[in-house]
Amino acid sequence: MTVTLTPDKKAKLIRLCQKFLRPNTLFTIRQVASLIGSLVSSFPGVEFGPLHYRHIEADKDYYLRMHQGNFDAEMSLSADSLEEIHWW
Repeated sequence: MTVTLTPDKKAKLIRLCQKFLRPNTLFTIRQVASLIGSLVSSFPGVEFGPLHYRHIEADKDYYLRMHQGNFDAEMSLSADSLEEIHWW
């Protein structure tokens, strides 16, 4: 049995990732956490997905510590994170 993403879920994930690929854009930590949640929820249907989100998670954790747990603070994504998002 093969598990894959539905076409609708796939299109939604692609649109979400494209939103985060805009250069020199700041996002709230909450927005990045939401992206991570969407990526993680798609793992059952994306074979190598678990290998391509860790830099995004590390960036989120770094900024969350830096802003003392404030999910509404702004953050930027590292080049490694952008590369991971591009993979999706």
